[in-house]
Amino acid sequence: MLYSIILAFLFAVAAGLVGSFALMKRMILAADVISHVALPGLGLAFLFHFNPLLGGGATLFLGTLLIWKLQRNESFSTEVAIGVVFAGSVAIGAALTPTEDLVDAFFGKFEQISGFTFIIGVLAVALIVFFILDTRAL
Repeated sequence: MLYSIILAFLFAVAAGLVGSFALMKRMILAADVISHVALPGLGLAFLFHFNPLLGGGATLFLGTLLIWKLQRNESFSTEVAIGVVFAGSVAIGAALTPTEDLVDAFFGKFEQISGFTFIIGVLAVALIVFFILDTRAL
């Protein structure tokens, strides 16, 4: 259980850095949309009984590509592309995800993790911190 508490603290530190970076780069709306784009993937993962991390990751990738493609279209502004993807992903995700699974997906469960999972989590936090510190001057 100690690994879970330490990793939760480290992820909180990394999330604070990412939030500060997004605020400085005026990307708060995009960050909010990207987090909601995972919802359809979670719904599909719960519906077809596979790992929600895979479903969320796949729809995050597709949603990011869709925003990028819409943004490159000269008739759409960035805000319009972000708004369209946000509204569509929330609607699709809410329709696909069962209510009890939706609550678990939003709030999670505090469980014991293995040493390997802890190491992977620490590496992920280190990568995020390194990226933010490396790109803060841009």
